[in-house]
Amino acid sequence: MLSKEKVEDDYINKLRLESYQLTAIIGLAVSILLFSFTKDLKLTLNYFITHFYYFI
Repeated sequence: MLSKEKVEDDYINKLRLESYQLTAIIGLAVSILLFSFTKDLKLTLNYFITHFYYFI
């Protein structure tokens, strides 16, 4: 969606980038914590990282 003002467009793009970065970092951190603290988990860390790349 484009607005009439370039400043608004830049601000919206910046907000989207920041929210995507935060979501990606939180998702990766949760995956690593799940892998670290679950003793019965039979998956490797590559499993989580591969799925993280699919969502990018």
